[in-house]
Amino acid sequence: MRVLRRHVFPAYQKGGLVDQEILVDGQMTKFLALIERKYVSSRAGLRPLDLSNAMQQLSQDIISATELGEPFGYLDADKDIYGILFTFEAILKFVMVMTLFPTTAVKLVSSPLMHRFLPKPTNPTGLGRLMGLVKEHVDSRYGDGKKRPNDAHQKFVESGLSREDVESHAFSHLVGAPTPQA
Repeated sequence: MRVLRRHVFPAYQKGGLVDQEILVDGQMTKFLALIERKYVSSRAGLRPLDLSNAMQQLSQDIISATELGEPFGYLDADKDIYGILFTFEAILKFVMVMTLFPTTAVKLVSSPLMHRFLPKPTNPTGLGRLMGLVKEHVDSRYGDGKKRPNDAHQKFVESGLSREDVESHAFSHLVGAPTPQA
């Protein structure tokens, strides 16, 4: 646990990510522009906003902007472009029950029978697509022509974490799950 903290601390310390506020402000500006463009009602008609969906889209774009250096684009599209938010909602009850029985959950998810049902980075939608997006971002940080933006993801890469741990941290931040302990 102590070793893990040493690796991830630079991404969270004050001054570690100098552009975070700018990235968050940019997403908030997009969010307000979206509301003004599509959801301001008038006497001519009611234009309701599903605030629960809008807040999820805003959250994912803020997290992806600060974590990966660029937003996924939910606010630009004003929809769940990868089916990730739909998947979160669909599996939420199952995940909540499984957190009550973590040993059973690990055995179930680790069983060979379950592997074909688990998300894969090659899936076009859902959690698999999110895994694929994270993998693409991780891959862009290694090898020839690597990117080096000033974001949390890059701080993890520079900290000496393994490539797998960098992916794990980025993915867990995007889904709001606790990061596995080292």
